[in-house]
Amino acid sequence: MGALLAYQLGVPLAASWHTNIHEYAELRAAKLLRFLPTNWSTALGESIRKGSFAATARFYQIARVLFAPNRELCLSWRNRPGNLAH
Repeated sequence: MGALLAYQLGVPLAASWHTNIHEYAELRAAKLLRFLPTNWSTALGESIRKGSFAATARFYQIARVLFAPNRELCLSWRNRPGNLAH
């Protein structure tokens, strides 16, 4: 809601990314997919991680400034596929 309001008012938005949602999604999926052959569950887990990261990145790209608590998240964001501002 805050992002929409900032957009409508033309106010620059700052966001803070503190959770590796993409990694959590992959770990949770691994538990659910453990009945599958290892190569299948690994491939599905990787797809889930990548999709979750893409969705998260899409959300956070609306912010003009993005804060993250560690270098790993900053580098993940900076090196994401489709990023034009390296």
